Amino acid sequence: MSERDLIARQLLKFLKLETIAEALYRQHLSHVPPAIKPLVREFAEVEGRHRQTFAELYTTWSKKPVPRFRFDAWCVCAAARVFEHLGLPAIFWFECRLEAKAVKDYTAALQWVRTSEIRTALSTVLHDEQAHPPLKEVLQTFREDEKEHIRRMKKYITRKKR
Repeated sequence: MSERDLIARQLLKFLKLETIAEALYRQHLSHVPPAIKPLVREFAEVEGRHRQTFAELYTTWSKKPVPRFRFDAWCVCAAARVFEHLGLPAIFWFECRLEAKAVKDYTAALQWVRTSEIRTALSTVLHDEQAHPPLKEVLQTFREDEKEHIRRMKKYITRKKR
């Protein structure tokens, strides 16, 4: 297999991964608390930009039309519905696994891809993936915010009783 074929195959793999990631974030939007919706929406938009980048590279590189991956996205969203019933920690665990796979795959590809256009795209996408604050960190921040709200409300209640 030529380098061109290997790159086309890898771009297709990345395109599929980003299509699935975007579909998952959009699927989860209706199942996350309102405070987290902007974050999940932002992640979906980032994955959409990545999908578009890989779609353009794939069509340029392979001279083929971009597949839609409808069945793959449907299957992953169906699996996500199971995670939704298990609650927010399960949803975020699922998302974190997918993001970790993307970071691992993009990092590995940077080791062997020599084409500057694709290396630049991979570096940009990898930077975006690593810039997502880990969802665990986001949840910890929200948890601390909520604890602070509770503390302040209790303080206000005790002051009012005096």
